[in-house]
Amino acid sequence: MTTASQPNVILLVLDACRVDRARDHAPHLRQLGRDGVWFENAVAPATWTQPSHASIFTGKYPHEHGITQPSQSTAPTDLIDQFSERGYSTHGVSGNGFVSPLWQFDRAFDTFRYTQTPEPFPKGLDTYTYLRNRDDNMSTSDMATSVIKACLRHDRPLQSSLNLASVGINAFSRRYLPQLTRIPHQTFVPNPQHSYSPEKNTTLLEERIHKEAPRDQPFFMFANYMDTHRPYQSPPDLQRKHLGHRISKSEFERLNDDVAAPWEFIRLVQNDAVDDSDLETLRHMYAASVESVDRHIQRLVDAVDEAGIRDETAIVVVGDHGENLGETDCMGRQRFGHEASISDALARVPFVISHPELNGNIEELVSVKDVYDFLLQASDPDVPTEDVTPVEPDSEPVVCEYPALGDNEFYDRYPDIDRSYLRQRVSVNSVAAYEDDWRIIIESDGTELAFHADEQAEIETAPTTVVRTARDACEQLSTLSGVDTAPETKSRLKELGYL
Repeated sequence: MTTASQPNVILLVLDACRVDRARDHAPHLRQLGRDGVWFENAVAPATWTQPSHASIFTGKYPHEHGITQPSQSTAPTDLIDQFSERGYSTHGVSGNGFVSPLWQFDRAFDTFRYTQTPEPFPKGLDTYTYLRNRDDNMSTSDMATSVIKACLRHDRPLQSSLNLASVGINAFSRRYLPQLTRIPHQTFVPNPQHSYSPEKNTTLLEERIHKEAPRDQPFFMFANYMDTHRPYQSPPDLQRKHLGHRISKSEFERLNDDVAAPWEFIRLVQNDAVDDSDLETLRHMYAASVESVDRHIQRLVDAVDEAGIRDETAIVVVGDHGENLGETDCMGRQRFGHEASISDALARVPFVISHPELNGNIEELVSVKDVYDFLLQASDPDVPTEDVTPVEPDSEPVVCEYPALGDNEFYDRYPDIDRSYLRQRVSVNSVAAYEDDWRIIIESDGTELAFHADEQAEIETAPTTVVRTARDACEQLSTLSGVDTAPETKSRLKELGYL
């Protein structure tokens, strides 16, 4: 049992989840918000995973913490360090490579599991991470001996051995027999994203909740769920509900790889070849994915209830950024995914806090980065539970940022795509600042736009504070570099599909 002033904390990040789709297709999340606090106008600090998670775990905007490019090789863990110092046990699971051992994110946790791997048994040994963290001076034979011994010593030796076999077969087939990757089984998937399963996350968290509940020490748990990130996978019954049928493997791959992939979609836009029926199908697939992850949220809430610790547990659910679904935004840009965009669909995300002392609906603008301050307040032993307050509306304009990702080689990878599209990804920093009904967009190429109540306005008529905030953030983004081009980092990026 925990002390009253130090509740258990569960932080769930729904990757690429839009608030409008969560409102419509996540009934369990909505109920959690009705029982706790639902933030109607939460804004993500950034439009993609790495800088947004860095904001959640530091309480700073990207232009302040400087984690803005995929070539940077570490992820900040300030929040975890604070929980550890306060006596919490810390546990994490993640289906996203940017918050995983690939970016050294696991090192601050007591236990951590990366679940975007071909391993079939999450309760067996994490052989994928074991092999990645091997000593560079260890020979292949010594490494093989070491990992086999580790599997046999594990409390689930058979499952651990099968995990090792799956990782080995996957690596061999991708490198030497790519024709095997056509086999429809997670052992042979060519892309790590296709090996993700929310079941792995939830199974591990359910087990951990029941294991930690009887202990006197409070716990912190983190999970990143990738259901609403491309590829949009969902169970057959939800496919039938949202699409009217179960989608075939070939159609699933065509839609995700040839239409929804951000740069393939831009190529279609450029060639005036976007098929509206494909967009409609993908939007239904996305809705099914939202409902899929919502089921897992409910399973975790049920696990907390079953463990008898609901009244001493704070549950926070938030999107790290949204997702474009083929709409044309206010800047006239038609996009899919979250590349080269500062659209409102990327900025607006679901945000819910379930806490024993909190309830209500907050309409004012808040930033997701303020999760950090709330969690530190909620876990502070000197703050009585009844004095905990929800995230307060910011006195300053709320900001969402798209830092330019650099890498001029990107132009060579897409020679047939107009450079104006590519430039938005490579060299143009973008900032959207929100205040009341105003939205100001400032980009480092000189673009300055103002919108009031969703209608375009002259920027001279906008509040000076929100314009200045956007300009200052954009200028500070332009001073950042922080590029690490080590071969190992490049290898990780290629594995994740960023190079």
